[in-house]
Order: sequence, then structure tokens, then C-alpha cells
Amino acid sequence: GLIPEGNKGPVHGIAVEPEKNKYKPILTLEEIKILLYEAELRDHPWRHIWAVALLTGMRSGELYALTWDDVDFDNNIIRITKSYSQRIKEIKSTKNAEWRNAHISPDLKNVLVALKAQNLDGERVLPKAPGWRVGAAGKILRNFLCRIGIEKYVNFHTLRACFATHVLASGAEPTQVMKMGGWADFKTFQIYIRMAGIDVKGVTDDFKVMPDLNRADNVVKIR
Repeated sequence: GLIPEGNKGPVHGIAVEPEKNKYKPILTLEEIKILLYEAELRDHPWRHIWAVALLTGMRSGELYALTWDDVDFDNNIIRITKSYSQRIKEIKSTKNAEWRNAHISPDLKNVLVALKAQNLDGERVLPKAPGWRVGAAGKILRNFLCRIGIEKYVNFHTLRACFATHVLASGAEPTQVMKMGGWADFKTFQIYIRMAGIDVKGVTDDFKVMPDLNRADNVVKIR
């Protein structure tokens, strides 16, 4: 109501470039192994949180809200039904308001069993690591990676991207990975398919144009 009728708006003529789908750095499998090894070796307070994040693809708020009644050891399933919101400082539903299941792999089961042994009477699965509740998860992860010689600008959400990318690259069915991670939009999920390289995997295996030098040695030159 402040712009006189018939006048052009203050942003008239300004072209807005569409946001490009830029490649975001993730941790390689070797870097993930180094991270978890060094975190365990140094007894880092975030070591179990990082491990569960990498093995499930769960969001930070979902991990924070995870309780033992969500863990079904008999069927090797974690039922993800809730999430902690830093904005309202309360437990609420998941991001898309739908519950889902996450498979408990042998590696994840070892982590959960260790956590259960350390906290037999506690309701929460993961410890209240310093800085988590106030949103410092990304900074803490970056600082530790730098200390162990991995200099990549990542945030806590990167662990979720690592999960999707590396599980897809291992041969898992994309629809199953998508369901386990709680991605509702396939267009959003496609970035991980591209990062894993499975959309082009093997496409040129039968395209052979290089000469076979071993066979060429047996060819007699004709003058």
C-alpha cells in the first residue's frame, strides 16, 4: 500500500537467478570410518549420536527424541514417530507428520546394545550431548573433523546425506532407502541417487573402442 498506483515496484527489472542444484560435499566411506574410530578412541560425547545418524539417516531432532520404546530388538526395527523442535523447544511429530521404520543393521545393533548397557534405567536412547539442544551440532562435528585431519565444511545434516549416498552405492533399492530416511519427495531424493552414481553405473561397460594390444602383436603387417 506504500507504492503509488501505476508506479513500478522497487524490484522491477531485477532478474532472479534460479537456485542451482550444487554438489554438496559429503564424507567418503574412509572418512566416515576415521570419524567413528577417532570418536570412539577419544571417548567423544557425540560418538554414539554420529554413529546412529550415519547408520539410520535420521534427522537431528528425530535422534534427540528417540526413546527405548521406539526400538524393537526382536524385529530389528526402530519406529520413528517423533522429533524435537528447537523452534518450539518441544517434542512434536516428524517433519512430514508420518511415522516410519528404520532397519537395525548388525553395526547399529552393536551401538544400541552398548548404549542400553550404559543407561539401563534411562528413557532416552542417546545421551544429552553438550551443545545439541542449542543447535551447535554442526559446529561440533566440523571442529572434531578438523582435529582429526578432515577439513570439509559439513553440518550435522551431512550425515544424513552420507547415509543415503553410501547405502545407495552399496546396492540398496532406492525406494527402500527413501522410505527408511523419510523422504517424501522423489525429486529431492534424486540428488542422492546422482551422488551415489547409480543412475549411470555400468552404462558404458559394453562400449569398447580401445585397441587390444595383445592381439595386435600377432597381426602381420601387409605392405
